[in-house]
Amino acid sequence: MQDLLVQLIGTIVAPASAVASPLAGKRIDQVSIHPVYIASVLVMAISGAYPPSYETKQLGLPSSGKG
Repeated sequence: MQDLLVQLIGTIVAPASAVASPLAGKRIDQVSIHPVYIASVLVMAISGAYPPSYETKQLGLPSSGKG
């Protein structure tokens, strides 16, 4: 089951990165890099903290005790 999750994450991240990179570049050209950098760090922090507390319960995976 965890192998499937790893494959799904890789499958989702690659196209999302391919789409988001040019959009981020255009946004950096419009404003400075600092607001884009701060926003991307916040999005990564939130998305990185969310799956351990939600996905493990939905998929029936053992919890790591952190969420």
